[in-house]
Amino acid sequence: HPGTIMTDKPVIIPVKGSADWEPENFSKTFSGDMILKKALINSVNTIAAQIVEKIGPESVTRIAKDCGIKNPLQDVYSVALGTSGVTPFEMASAYTVFANLGVKHEPFFFWRVEDAFGRIIFEHIVQEKRVLDPATAYQVVDMMKSVIESGSGRSIRHLGFNRPAAGKTGTTDRYNDAWFTGFTPTLCTSVWTGFDKKKKLLDVNRVGITGGKGAAPIWADFMTQALKSDPERDFPIPANIRFETVDTTTGCNPKEDNEIVEVLKIPLKSDQQLCKEGEL
Repeated sequence: HPGTIMTDKPVIIPVKGSADWEPENFSKTFSGDMILKKALINSVNTIAAQIVEKIGPESVTRIAKDCGIKNPLQDVYSVALGTSGVTPFEMASAYTVFANLGVKHEPFFFWRVEDAFGRIIFEHIVQEKRVLDPATAYQVVDMMKSVIESGSGRSIRHLGFNRPAAGKTGTTDRYNDAWFTGFTPTLCTSVWTGFDKKKKLLDVNRVGITGGKGAAPIWADFMTQALKSDPERDFPIPANIRFETVDTTTGCNPKEDNEIVEVLKIPLKSDQQLCKEGEL
C-alpha cells in the first residue's frame, strides 16, 4: 500500500539467459528507506524494479492489458520502467481506469451518426468493465495527485493549472522521449514529445528535456483550455478508505517529539495496517 516501506538502493536482478539487470535512478543516487508514495512522487526506479521482481512481470503486463494496453508487452523485469512501447492513445485509455476508480471503458471515436433528416444511423453503446478494486484505484490516484503537487509533474501547478488532477511523468534514459499522462475526474490526456527517428530532446542549453519539462507544460496548457467551461470537482473517495499521516522513512505515524521528519498523508483500506515493511 502507499505507506509500505521499501529501500532505494543498488539493485541487481538475475535474468535467465541474459546479463543481470541493474536499474538506475534518474539522479544516479540512492535515498534509502521510504514509503511507496514518496517513491512514486520521486520516480524512484530501483523501488519500481524491486516491486516487479517481487510480484513478477507477468502480473504487471496482465494488469496493463486489463486496463486497455493493446500493444505487446514483454514479460521482463524492465517493464517496471516502461521498456515496452505503447501509444499515447493507449496510455490515455489505460489511465482512465484510475480516474473511474477501477472501471474500464473501451475508447471510441464516434458517439452517434445521423442522416440529413436527423435519423440515427449509428449510435455507440458504452461498454464498461470493472478491472480494479475502487479503493486500490483510489490509492493510485492519490499517489499520482502528489506527483503533480510536489513531484516530477509540479510544473503543472507552476503553470497555473489548479484543478484536482493526477498523473505521471516519463523520461527515457537517453532523453529520446518525454511523457506526461494525467487526468481529472472527467478528462484524461496523454502527451508524448520526441522525434520520428530517435534523437535526444535538448533545450537551448543542450540539457536533456524530461517529461516534467517537455510534456507536462503541453498537458497543462491543453487541459486548461479543454476544461474551461467544466465545473471543478475532485475524485470521489471510496467508503472503505481512511487517511493516515506517516513518517516517509518509517511508514508509521510520526512520534510526538521535537524531531523534524518528513510526513505524507496516505490513503489506506480499512484492513491495511501501518509500519509493514515490504508488505505490498
